Amino acid sequence: MVTVSQKLKQHFKEFISWKKKIGESVDSEAFFSASERSEKMALGAVQKRFKKWAKLASLNPRSSIHNARHTYGTMLYRLTKDLGFVQKQLGHSSSQITEVYADVLDEDVEKAVNLLYAEIGYITFKFRGF
Repeated sequence: MVTVSQKLKQHFKEFISWKKKIGESVDSEAFFSASERSEKMALGAVQKRFKKWAKLASLNPRSSIHNARHTYGTMLYRLTKDLGFVQKQLGHSSSQITEVYADVLDEDVEKAVNLLYAEIGYITFKFRGF
């Protein structure tokens, strides 16, 4: 189970209403998205559509669903600093898998150093032998 925002919940409600209008099943056993040939969309078809929409959005051509998932996990960790929460949201069985999101990002290091510098005003380094 994954928690989603109120805005995404609203999009899902609109999608379900649209599915009803076009005659697709919306019962609890129905698949979320159908394809032209089947009642369920195959993984390859989902990935192909993602690539299409990523291109239309002028995203990096190497963008993938996995990249989007990783970005979500990274942003969620950056916001919450809670690995347990990120683990639960991403459905990881092991916290070791989730620890990749705790890796310090370059911009986070730069921000921390700039905050430190702003706090103390200056840093004096003394090196022996110079």
